[in-house]
Amino acid sequence: MVKAWGYATYVVTFFCGLIDAMENAEEKIYEAELKEAWKIVDLYRSYQSELSYTMDAFLDLELGHALPERTWAPIPGPVDYDRILEVEESIFRPTQHNKGRDVPLITPLFIFLTLHILGLQEEGFPPKWLSLWDRFKPDKKFCYSFPNDKPLKQKEIAIKDKGGAVWVRR
Repeated sequence: MVKAWGYATYVVTFFCGLIDAMENAEEKIYEAELKEAWKIVDLYRSYQSELSYTMDAFLDLELGHALPERTWAPIPGPVDYDRILEVEESIFRPTQHNKGRDVPLITPLFIFLTLHILGLQEEGFPPKWLSLWDRFKPDKKFCYSFPNDKPLKQKEIAIKDKGGAVWVRR
């Protein structure tokens, strides 16, 4: 789950950098790519948000010495992860009212969302995005690096193109 969250964060940072550079460029011929990039950012932010919620809920459970199996909510049928933004109230964030407060319930859907995100990473992005990055050369602040104290290496959350080439920060 941490790897999927890291990858989602990497994608958001990468595309925000690309958007920033494209919007500030002298040539304004990439309107379609800008729209597509914003959609990717919105989608991956929603993935990141859902996984953040689940990791926070697990942390709350751990700190409260609660057992996750007592807080599982049922899985609500098939999920279209590409339409996650259209869900009004997130199916990943059910709560139950307990002793005057809302207690998060965790559905096992985070497992499938994690697998979905890791599958997207393996599939890669069309090469045009890496070419656009090389063309516009966004600020290096948009190169996400996983904190050194975390258990993942940079290459484990790297963006790939459809051919499997890993994007290298420049």
